[in-house]
Amino acid sequence: EFNTSEIKGEITEYNPVKLVIARTGQDLKRWRSYVDQYHMLGDKTVFGSRLQYFVKSGDIELGCIQFSASSWALKQRDEWIGWTVNDLKARLTLIVNNSRFLIFPWVHIRNLASKALSLAAKQIQTDWLREYCYAPVLLETFVDLEHFKGTCYKAANWTYLGETKGRGRM
Repeated sequence: EFNTSEIKGEITEYNPVKLVIARTGQDLKRWRSYVDQYHMLGDKTVFGSRLQYFVKSGDIELGCIQFSASSWALKQRDEWIGWTVNDLKARLTLIVNNSRFLIFPWVHIRNLASKALSLAAKQIQTDWLREYCYAPVLLETFVDLEHFKGTCYKAANWTYLGETKGRGRM
């Protein structure tokens, strides 16, 4: 069972915040359990390359984040990049998707979400290169605008490109 005692305060009280890979075994089981229990989409099977992280302050786990294979086709993204169909086929692996992001419901630390996203943007290339022998050059995500505003992504300098048709990986 998880310790769900309230954690609150300012980000400066919890620095340094870090992202730690949830490795196969007990760490990954705990990560999956958190996401399954507390993320609105749960822990669904992800195919292909992926990295799961704990968002931590010292030994305190504050949240979970996952990066995985990108969507196959996103009109706004592909137009923004300027890729042709052949470019997309050759380079799609260079994009990774922030497919899960969870700050635990008992954690109320101002600016933690944008801090975690900023850390991920700086760290993902090195980690992905070590794990998969190539480094991504672009991160993408989807925000359910019926439930969220995407404020933490804006605060972490992610660029809004538009709305999708919502057809899964397509």
